[in-house]
Amino acid sequence: MTKVLEKSYIEYDIIIGGGGAAGLSLAYRLADSAFSHLKILVIEPDSKQGNDHTWCSWLEGNHIFDECATTFYSNIIFKSKFLTKQYPIQPYRYRLISADKFYNYVLDKISNCDHIVVQQGKVAKYQEKEGGVEVTLEDQKTYFGKQFFKCYIDELPSTKDVLYVDQHFKGWWIETQEPTFQTDTCTLMDFTIDQAGEVRFMYVLPISEKKALVEVAIFSNNLLSQEAYDLILQQYVEHHLNLKGYQIIEKEFGVIPMTDYDFKKFNTQKVIAIGSAGGAIKPSTGYAFSQIQVQCDYIIACLKEGKQIDMRKTKPLRQIMYDKTFLSVLLFGDVPGDKVFSDLFEKNKPQQIFKFLDERTNILEELKIMSTCDIGLFTKALIRIMK
Repeated sequence: MTKVLEKSYIEYDIIIGGGGAAGLSLAYRLADSAFSHLKILVIEPDSKQGNDHTWCSWLEGNHIFDECATTFYSNIIFKSKFLTKQYPIQPYRYRLISADKFYNYVLDKISNCDHIVVQQGKVAKYQEKEGGVEVTLEDQKTYFGKQFFKCYIDELPSTKDVLYVDQHFKGWWIETQEPTFQTDTCTLMDFTIDQAGEVRFMYVLPISEKKALVEVAIFSNNLLSQEAYDLILQQYVEHHLNLKGYQIIEKEFGVIPMTDYDFKKFNTQKVIAIGSAGGAIKPSTGYAFSQIQVQCDYIIACLKEGKQIDMRKTKPLRQIMYDKTFLSVLLFGDVPGDKVFSDLFEKNKPQQIFKFLDERTNILEELKIMSTCDIGLFTKALIRIMK
């Protein structure tokens, strides 16, 4: 039952601050009847009706949210000036989820749960108090939760204090007049565009023979004008893909922070950061969706078993060091980024790379993969981050 506290607080067992990938992934799991005894609030500033994101993951077997996937790929293409190759990736599948399908799928389930409430609004501040957390929205509405799962970043760390690089990207959803794309094959990375002294690559994700997402991703701390991104996309579509008769259906743009900053260090048993705010973005690649699911599965297990939540247990320490080292290599430009990724794909099967990036390899497997890169280069980067 809902209780009214002092100052007209409404009390909840769990408040989720943010209804993006992390907040809704957690809310979806909490929509289970096993948690029907809890009162749960999801706070999200947007209506979540548009297609504002695209999330991709490489997955082995069946996984949560397969039902709302737009498509799956069984082959990937890697391109650079050093290597061009197509790889079958079975038993893995590369999954594409469009945000609109994900939002609709999760919100539909939540809407049928009496114990979950979705409130549109933006968190202005939160404060730990005895017994929980007071959460105040910009419109001054205030709620009280025993636990607050924070799914947004208050402030990005200074680049002076940590390793930090933005992955900024812009994509066009294009439609062609004639069948053009192979629906079972995506271009995972194409480094054959001008690198401009940075790490730049394209990817192409078809969802039909006539429709695909074509996107440029750049690892740098220098954001471009929207017109500059559009020019890169236009040149790639027309000169690399050799397409002339195409129509731009939608556009997407985003910036992903890739950093070794320890987002989890401010966690308490009352305020727990998850998703991008909880370090789910892998510093070396920018992928986050799979790690978000790892975090959410861990939280659900703790809630069911009545255990304290320690988000540091969701990522092995040695993987943190691998990410720091790899990020240092990319950030300091010791070797071109396309060369680093080319070495990985030339000397390893993609399935093993995926397993490594998913942090499911053992130490021997990790050493084998690292031996295929420039050992001296990575040793230099490791020494640099240890200082």
